[in-house]
Amino acid sequence: MSPAVAWIDEACTRALIDVASAHRLVVDALVEHGRGRSSLSQPRSLFLRSGLERPFFHLKGASLDTSGLVGFRIGAIVEPALVGREVRWLILCDRDTAEPVAILEERSLYRMRVGASIAIAIEHLRASSARTLAMIGAGPLAAATLEAVAAVTPFELVRIASRSQARLQALQKQASTWLPRVVASSSVSEATADADVVVALTTAASPILGVDVLRPGVLVLPCGGKPECDPALFEGADRIFVDDWVQCTLLGDIAPLAEAGRLTEADVAGTLAGLVSGDVLGRTDDRAAIVAVIQGLSLLDVALGVGALQKWRAARGVRA
Repeated sequence: MSPAVAWIDEACTRALIDVASAHRLVVDALVEHGRGRSSLSQPRSLFLRSGLERPFFHLKGASLDTSGLVGFRIGAIVEPALVGREVRWLILCDRDTAEPVAILEERSLYRMRVGASIAIAIEHLRASSARTLAMIGAGPLAAATLEAVAAVTPFELVRIASRSQARLQALQKQASTWLPRVVASSSVSEATADADVVVALTTAASPILGVDVLRPGVLVLPCGGKPECDPALFEGADRIFVDDWVQCTLLGDIAPLAEAGRLTEADVAGTLAGLVSGDVLGRTDDRAAIVAVIQGLSLLDVALGVGALQKWRAARGVRA
């Protein structure tokens, strides 16, 4: 490896980027994306599994024009012997020379990106009277999301539901340090009852959210990698938002609906970048039922990685 290539490990990235700086970097990148000063890989995602007992790889790329860098995010799930082990790397390259300039371990950056994206969507799309949030799922992404939400758009009450009681109790305790009242629910229906905002971040193999959550003024965010909602929920929504239509046709709830022709890009009211840049109106009616699907913009991973690299260089007096 060239000595010019920065190697930034997981402990270092966690120290360099906190929740507040992640929020700022994500907002700035979304504004730049909305103004057309970025590029996303074509195809958006590349998947590879070399045999049933090998890691499952997921590659995404993006460039942020103002940074002069191109980034490639490589995620891998190692299974079955090491179930649950995630390996995530971000490789940053010079846009003009294609030379690598940094390699970052990015598990924490990835989680903060997910949390910041969802928190920003909630900030722009929640009803003004929203007081209760239901979180379905209690893994690391749910934790990162609740921490991000607490920083920018806190709720009076958060209910959490999960199949894992151990994770549920751990997240309840952890989130109670950020939010005023966090309770554990015994079921999805209990957690979502009368909830103003519903976030699903699960690995569920079948829909867990039905049309009963689609009440006047509700905001529903299904953000898992597999369909988490009854398709009728999309058909009954007053408005639908996405972070990136193309990525949403590959993973999550929209993918099977788009493939079947039941949902098209014309049915989408706008994107997260459009909301942040002001090009798209967010919530205009407190009684509207809104669904927002956040499947992950690789551009935001790059933005956090660039931010971490800049801080790493500044701390060492290294020039770009």
